[in-house]
Amino acid sequence: MAIAPAQPATRPYEHLVLDFLAYLEFERGLSRNTLDAYRSDLLQFGAYLRRTGADPTTVGHRELAAFLSELAEGGDERPPAAPATLHRKTACLRSFYRHLRREEVVDHDPTASLTAPRHGRRLPQVLARGEVAKLLDQPRGTEPTALRDRALLEVMYACGLRASEAIGLEVSDIDLQA
Repeated sequence: MAIAPAQPATRPYEHLVLDFLAYLEFERGLSRNTLDAYRSDLLQFGAYLRRTGADPTTVGHRELAAFLSELAEGGDERPPAAPATLHRKTACLRSFYRHLRREEVVDHDPTASLTAPRHGRRLPQVLARGEVAKLLDQPRGTEPTALRDRALLEVMYACGLRASEAIGLEVSDIDLQA
């Protein structure tokens, strides 16, 4: 009668998380806020694993993508996660599974082809006409600083310049002929 080889005892998910967080704190020296965010992300992932019955050491790309997709879509009691949040959670999972691979807990990295959604760019807020008029009326008087400030504001408004662009202007940038 043949005896089946014993399966290696797997550590509970919570132990894997604690080991990973200790690695981040003591070897990588990450900040308390980063550790708290990673802990929260991994606890949320652990709840997903328990709910779906998945094993953290055998999950694949499909399960990880489903977890992130569920976060992106939101649920009855929570709104959809912002792209920045999904990026952080993806980075957390990548780092976690790289650590598990280094520690030889898993033999493959299920996050290798995992991608987070692209960051959406926010449009800058613009001032209303009344706000612009109030701003342009602020530098009062004929002192050189007041004239300078008014001229700078007028140039920024007329040319659509950012403050950093206006500050970087040189006299040679001005073409009085044009």
